[in-house]
Amino acid sequence: MGVDAQGVRGVVHMTLPRSLEEYVQQIGRAGRDGSESYCQLFLDDADFLRLRSLAHSDGIESSNALAFLQAVFDQNADCEAGTKQGSKPGYGTVDVARVAEVCDMKQEVMETLLSYLEADSDPLIQVLPTTGVTVSVSFYNTAAGKLAAEHAIIRALLQVCPQQRRGCYTAATVDLMNVASMPAAMVMKALQALAMTDELRFEVSKQTALAFVVKRKPEDMQQLAEAISQRHGIVSKQQAHRLDVAYCSFAAAAAACSLVAAGTQGEVRSQEQCLRHQISAYFESKQEVTLEGLPALPVKESASTLRMDIRALMAWTDRHKPGCSLTGRAVARILHGVASPAFPTAQWTKCGFWQQYTNVDFAQIAAAAQHELDLVQQSEPAAQCLSP
Repeated sequence: MGVDAQGVRGVVHMTLPRSLEEYVQQIGRAGRDGSESYCQLFLDDADFLRLRSLAHSDGIESSNALAFLQAVFDQNADCEAGTKQGSKPGYGTVDVARVAEVCDMKQEVMETLLSYLEADSDPLIQVLPTTGVTVSVSFYNTAAGKLAAEHAIIRALLQVCPQQRRGCYTAATVDLMNVASMPAAMVMKALQALAMTDELRFEVSKQTALAFVVKRKPEDMQQLAEAISQRHGIVSKQQAHRLDVAYCSFAAAAAACSLVAAGTQGEVRSQEQCLRHQISAYFESKQEVTLEGLPALPVKESASTLRMDIRALMAWTDRHKPGCSLTGRAVARILHGVASPAFPTAQWTKCGFWQQYTNVDFAQIAAAAQHELDLVQQSEPAAQCLSP
């Protein structure tokens, strides 16, 4: 809402604000000239449940975090070698599309995890601007070998990719960065300078890569994975809690007018007074605000058919998605209808359980699903021992 006008007389919230901070920011667009203004909000349980599901969409397990850390540190051997030598920076990249599916992680989450690694008191990495996974170069007037004698970037290109294919040399950007000992931005600048002289044409792949410099490798990858997954999980929980507080505050304001005639000025005033009280208490509190004394959330702790449907989903996955590795969080996302890179909507709506439990708490579903998955995993060794 980038509105900066003095004469706004009202704001209508067609969907639920995700927090009281967001609500205050939105209503602040009205009445800037000091005149009375009105803000109306449509409170719908379905909106709340959908936003609450989405609040968990970016969460990760420690196993996902570990797979991502391995993509950052273990799959960039050249970058680690350069760091150990100390003579030049060790550059690395993460292929977003490939890692997204392997780690079941969106690009935004990857970027957040990289920022955690950079923000450490003794930084593990230094984040660089995003780049493309590969660079393709075609030469026009002068042969590549002759240009290499005068230009370090061409020498690096030929070292990474000695042979051309279909009239061009295609190299992984991270390899060019490490051989040329320069970040991707400088690689592209050097190639652009030669392109301006009509010596070559180059194209960066549209497939995105997150780039960074590795400062040091973590001593305990598993411990680090658990730490950053917990840190990231706190963010998701805080988002869900802020949404809960906002919904309960609005529901309390809606209920405050029960003793006042509907449609009257008294109804509006009673709602306003209640909401003002809730907002003031929220922003003045030095501790996390609880939901005590507020209307109940339209969220269930469980459902009688939940565990049965979790087992049915696991059986469906075994039949139709062999090799697919479910986690408690993945099951909860499916039952809440929240897509992720490894569990896209188009494929998983066919399972019959997509978005069937949006009114059941996400964390409770994830815990129940993980319990069922653990039971299956524990029974597998015994089954193997019994087999002839």
